[in-house]
Amino acid sequence: MPKDNIIDKFGRLPFGMKLVSVGSFITFVSVFLPWYADLDTFNTGDKFIGLGGPLYLLGFLIMAIAGTALILSAFRLLGKKLPQLPLEEAHFHIFVGAMSMFLLIITSSIYFHSKFGVNITMKEMRFGMIMAFAGAALVLL
Repeated sequence: MPKDNIIDKFGRLPFGMKLVSVGSFITFVSVFLPWYADLDTFNTGDKFIGLGGPLYLLGFLIMAIAGTALILSAFRLLGKKLPQLPLEEAHFHIFVGAMSMFLLIITSSIYFHSKFGVNITMKEMRFGMIMAFAGAALVLL
Protein backbone atom coordinates (compact mmCIF):
# COMPACT_ATOMS: atom_id res chain seq x y z
CA MET A 1 0.00 0.00 0.00
CA PRO A 2 1.67 3.23 -1.16
CA LYS A 3 1.96 6.14 1.24
CA ASP A 4 0.34 9.38 0.22
CA ASN A 5 1.87 11.88 2.58
CA ILE A 6 3.31 15.19 1.42
CA ILE A 7 6.94 14.03 1.45
CA ASP A 8 6.17 11.05 -0.79
CA LYS A 9 4.14 13.24 -3.16
CA PHE A 10 6.99 15.73 -3.28
CA GLY A 11 9.40 12.90 -4.09
CA ARG A 12 7.26 11.88 -7.07
CA LEU A 13 7.28 15.38 -8.58
CA PRO A 14 9.50 16.00 -11.61
CA PHE A 15 12.91 17.49 -10.79
CA GLY A 16 12.03 20.86 -12.34
CA MET A 17 8.91 21.14 -10.23
CA LYS A 18 10.93 20.34 -7.10
CA LEU A 19 13.29 23.20 -7.96
CA VAL A 20 10.37 25.57 -8.47
CA SER A 21 8.74 24.51 -5.21
CA VAL A 22 11.88 24.86 -3.11
CA GLY A 23 12.99 28.05 -4.85
CA SER A 24 9.64 29.80 -4.51
CA PHE A 25 9.43 28.79 -0.84
CA ILE A 26 12.93 30.13 -0.16
CA THR A 27 12.15 33.37 -1.98
CA PHE A 28 8.85 33.78 -0.14
CA VAL A 29 10.45 33.27 3.28
CA SER A 30 13.44 35.49 2.49
CA VAL A 31 11.40 38.72 2.47
CA PHE A 32 10.86 38.33 6.22
CA LEU A 33 14.63 38.16 6.88
CA PRO A 34 17.24 40.97 6.94
CA TRP A 35 18.28 42.12 3.47
CA TYR A 36 20.54 45.10 4.00
CA ALA A 37 22.56 46.82 6.70
CA ASP A 38 24.94 49.75 6.82
CA LEU A 39 25.78 49.87 10.51
CA ASP A 40 29.06 51.42 11.60
CA THR A 41 31.20 50.54 14.63
CA PHE A 42 28.94 52.67 16.84
CA ASN A 43 25.91 50.66 15.68
CA THR A 44 24.35 53.65 13.94
CA GLY A 45 22.86 53.37 10.50
CA ASP A 46 20.07 51.41 8.87
CA LYS A 47 19.04 47.76 8.72
CA PHE A 48 16.12 46.60 6.56
CA ILE A 49 14.18 43.39 6.03
CA GLY A 50 12.70 42.62 2.63
CA LEU A 51 9.30 44.04 3.53
CA GLY A 52 10.67 47.07 5.36
CA GLY A 53 12.50 50.24 4.56
CA PRO A 54 12.21 52.46 1.50
CA LEU A 55 11.99 49.52 -0.94
CA TYR A 56 9.19 47.66 0.80
CA LEU A 57 7.07 47.65 -2.38
CA LEU A 58 9.74 45.71 -4.27
CA GLY A 59 9.89 43.24 -1.40
CA PHE A 60 6.11 42.91 -1.48
CA LEU A 61 6.15 42.28 -5.25
CA ILE A 62 8.84 39.62 -4.85
CA MET A 63 6.79 37.98 -2.08
CA ALA A 64 3.60 38.10 -4.19
CA ILE A 65 5.07 36.54 -7.32
CA ALA A 66 6.95 33.92 -5.32
CA GLY A 67 3.68 33.20 -3.51
CA THR A 68 1.85 32.59 -6.78
CA ALA A 69 4.52 30.10 -7.88
CA LEU A 70 4.32 28.47 -4.45
CA ILE A 71 0.52 28.18 -4.73
CA LEU A 72 0.80 26.58 -8.17
CA SER A 73 3.35 24.14 -6.78
CA ALA A 74 0.98 23.34 -3.92
CA PHE A 75 -1.83 22.68 -6.41
CA ARG A 76 0.39 20.23 -8.25
CA LEU A 77 1.65 18.66 -5.01
CA LEU A 78 -1.87 18.11 -3.66
CA GLY A 79 -3.15 16.79 -6.99
CA LYS A 80 -5.67 19.60 -7.47
CA LYS A 81 -6.72 20.98 -10.82
CA LEU A 82 -4.45 23.86 -11.82
CA PRO A 83 -6.12 27.23 -12.42
CA GLN A 84 -6.30 28.45 -16.00
CA LEU A 85 -3.26 30.58 -16.84
CA PRO A 86 -2.87 32.79 -19.91
CA LEU A 87 0.44 31.02 -20.64
CA GLU A 88 1.99 27.61 -20.09
CA GLU A 89 3.00 26.69 -16.55
CA ALA A 90 6.69 26.40 -17.46
CA HIS A 91 6.66 29.86 -19.03
CA PHE A 92 4.94 31.23 -15.94
CA HIS A 93 7.68 29.85 -13.69
CA ILE A 94 10.36 31.30 -15.98
CA PHE A 95 8.58 34.66 -15.73
CA VAL A 96 8.43 34.39 -11.93
CA GLY A 97 12.14 33.57 -11.65
CA ALA A 98 13.20 36.27 -14.11
CA MET A 99 10.99 38.93 -12.53
CA SER A 100 12.20 38.04 -9.03
CA MET A 101 15.81 38.25 -10.19
CA PHE A 102 15.14 41.57 -11.94
CA LEU A 103 13.50 43.09 -8.86
CA LEU A 104 16.33 41.83 -6.64
CA ILE A 105 18.93 43.40 -8.92
CA ILE A 106 17.05 46.71 -8.80
CA THR A 107 16.83 46.48 -5.01
CA SER A 108 20.52 45.74 -4.57
CA SER A 109 21.55 48.44 -7.05
CA ILE A 110 19.64 51.02 -4.99
CA TYR A 111 20.84 49.75 -1.63
CA PHE A 112 24.48 49.66 -2.71
CA HIS A 113 24.52 52.98 -4.54
CA SER A 114 27.02 55.38 -3.01
CA LYS A 115 24.36 58.04 -2.34
CA PHE A 116 22.04 55.68 -0.45
CA GLY A 117 22.33 55.10 3.26
CA VAL A 118 24.29 56.54 6.13
CA ASN A 119 27.69 54.89 5.69
CA ILE A 120 29.12 54.56 2.22
CA THR A 121 31.80 52.05 3.21
CA MET A 122 30.04 49.65 5.62
CA LYS A 123 27.18 48.35 3.43
CA GLU A 124 26.35 44.66 3.79
CA MET A 125 24.07 42.30 1.93
CA ARG A 126 22.34 40.26 4.61
CA PHE A 127 21.26 36.61 4.65
CA GLY A 128 17.70 37.30 3.47
CA MET A 129 18.77 38.88 0.19
CA ILE A 130 21.25 36.08 -0.46
CA MET A 131 18.42 33.59 0.14
CA ALA A 132 16.17 35.56 -2.23
CA PHE A 133 18.78 35.44 -5.00
CA ALA A 134 19.28 31.70 -4.44
CA GLY A 135 15.52 31.02 -4.45
CA ALA A 136 14.96 33.09 -7.60
CA ALA A 137 17.83 31.25 -9.30
CA LEU A 138 16.28 27.88 -8.40
CA VAL A 139 12.92 28.95 -9.83
CA LEU A 140 14.64 30.24 -12.96
CA LEU A 141 16.52 26.97 -13.44
